[in-house]
Amino acid sequence: MNQRIVEADRFHKPDKEPETSSFALSYVEQHGAPFTMVVSGEGKLHANDHRAEFRKLLDGLGPTAPGCLPELLVRIIRRKSVVALRTHEPAMTLIEPDIVVGIMALESSGEGQSFVCWLWRVNRNRILDRTKRRYGLTTRELQLLSRIIHGAPSAEIARTLCISSTTVEWHTKRLLVKTESQNRTEMTARVLGWLPEAE
Repeated sequence: MNQRIVEADRFHKPDKEPETSSFALSYVEQHGAPFTMVVSGEGKLHANDHRAEFRKLLDGLGPTAPGCLPELLVRIIRRKSVVALRTHEPAMTLIEPDIVVGIMALESSGEGQSFVCWLWRVNRNRILDRTKRRYGLTTRELQLLSRIIHGAPSAEIARTLCISSTTVEWHTKRLLVKTESQNRTEMTARVLGWLPEAE
């Protein structure tokens, strides 16, 4: 994948990759800025957003003690941080109630590996409707995609939709081709609007 989510230095060097910077800025204009945290791979909070809406969003994910994250978010960070380190790309998932969680590895320091974690509220129905039209997806493909962007494994998708794991994989391959994505992570990022359209 050539295009990745915009890295911080690209905002300071617009002449380097103007199309990527303009994409990121237009996305923020349309959807608002995400809530941002710096966390460890174990979900320990190092720094966080101070907007009141951030605290409301966290409270909606489960009970928290002062300086701690909801257990649901900690589990996601632990799982997705491994993916982010392995692929060197943002690892993303969509959780209830329609919140995007994105994890990206920062340069490691002597204090251990840290990650930037984004939280972004989205309108799932609007995203799926737009994606269906944009890529010409069938109803079944849309059902699979909805579960893929929620991070469901193939076995769970097969069980939920009463189809075989082989059928899930076949539909997943078709979705990857239609969205011009290399893997589920890239497809999720593209569908949720974190990546520009493939060229």
